[in-house]
Amino acid sequence: MDKETLEGLVAESISRGVVETGVLVSVRNADAISARTVSKPILLRVYKRRLKHTGGDYILLRSTEQLVDFLTAYPNDELLMIDVAGHDDCHTFLLASRETSEVLHWMRMFGKRNITVGED
Repeated sequence: MDKETLEGLVAESISRGVVETGVLVSVRNADAISARTVSKPILLRVYKRRLKHTGGDYILLRSTEQLVDFLTAYPNDELLMIDVAGHDDCHTFLLASRETSEVLHWMRMFGKRNITVGED
């Protein structure tokens, strides 16, 4: 996926409240962008287990809960995971429809340095 295409998808997802504006900055400043198909059932199983190991980290707990809720409700078995790698070795992970017609979820538990998780 090229940077320009992802910028458009992220801008649209900001307007829908899926990601925060800082994600667009991450995309614009990315050193590399990669995407691969992932299995929803496998991700769901992994992150349900990880819920038990979030400790006292509220951001990690809340972000993981949001991801599990999203995956539980998502109707298809495959998603596209987009990795936006920054020069500071910080990664932003997004989940998109397999056809990449829209960004569906921002995996907030990664790149905690520049996120805020509000009360939903």
